[in-house]
Amino acid sequence: MRNRKKTKVEIWFDEKVPKFVISISSMIVMGIFSIIFMVALFGQMFDPYPTREEYFRSIGGVSPEQIDSGMLEYESRIDEVEKTNPTTITIEYFSAKEIQIISQVAVEYDLTDHETALLFAIRKCENGRPGLEFGCGDGIDNHPARRYAGDFERSLRLQAQWCAGTIKKRYKGDVGEFSKIYCPTNAVNWERMVESWVGKLS
Repeated sequence: MRNRKKTKVEIWFDEKVPKFVISISSMIVMGIFSIIFMVALFGQMFDPYPTREEYFRSIGGVSPEQIDSGMLEYESRIDEVEKTNPTTITIEYFSAKEIQIISQVAVEYDLTDHETALLFAIRKCENGRPGLEFGCGDGIDNHPARRYAGDFERSLRLQAQWCAGTIKKRYKGDVGEFSKIYCPTNAVNWERMVESWVGKLS
């Protein structure tokens, strides 16, 4: 087979561009594509928020079937929450973003009006720093409820979800008894503060 004669462009390229430059350029391009692939892969592996099913599986509460049956109601009610104007007293004590996120979590966990007021009251009483907005995981290093301390909205939602799940599973209508579960080291004072806030927010 007769060798093909190189064009002027190919001859110029061979003369002006060293082979090692071409190799390095190829490696850089491949590296960039590899990084993009890994970011996409790990982004799918680590979902930022636990679903209701994941949460209740972890603590052993509501079955997946019960969760699924309530999702249609949840989806219809979440729109109502976003359209509802919060009460004046709620606006007085919470930011608009807090009201939106905490209200959505209350609907997600199917809390009653009283339980929702309790959820807001706990937020006010705990008043935790980023990563401990509801006090969930306080004193426990690397607690999963504290993993978004650097992101206000994600952290507030995650902490609210842990708190709402605890209310749904453990609260039986008695704040005094619940205080021994939620804040055993300071149950008496915690009960008094929470009851005061529930009264303001109900």
